[in-house]
Amino acid sequence: MADEIDVLQDVLVLSVVVDGTTVVVDVYGSPANVCGTVRIELPDAGQRWAAVGQLTRWRRRDTPLTLIVRDSAIVLQDDRAAFGPQLAPSLP
Repeated sequence: MADEIDVLQDVLVLSVVVDGTTVVVDVYGSPANVCGTVRIELPDAGQRWAAVGQLTRWRRRDTPLTLIVRDSAIVLQDDRAAFGPQLAPSLP
């Protein structure tokens, strides 16, 4: 049986908090009206603060993200930044 992958678009970052080596990200939105928390374990301080910086920029700009979940792996990504030219005709 293939692994199930859930994809939610237009998710926004509500808050970003650092708790030791963990980055705690509250997210909400999407057409499915999701609300939840993503915990990212980042022992490397440089990677942790780089992630906090990016997440904080997304929060401040209200950047719509895509949330991808597969088993215990979770990804937040800015599809518009990554694929903007390809998606431009379909974006509002």
